Amino acid sequence: MLDNNDPNQIRESTPQELADKMLSDYENAVEVVDEIERLGIDMTELRKEYGIDD
Repeated sequence: MLDNNDPNQIRESTPQELADKMLSDYENAVEVVDEIERLGIDMTELRKEYGIDD
């Protein structure tokens, strides 16, 4: 039986939750790339590979 109050219960993510996670992961990746570039490391190829626009 499903218990919606059990934080340990495994459940499928909703499409919106998956989209939110993907967007969050993308935003985090952009922040990391931007920070690496601020340190003076050229990330042009990585930006191209992951479709990150300047």
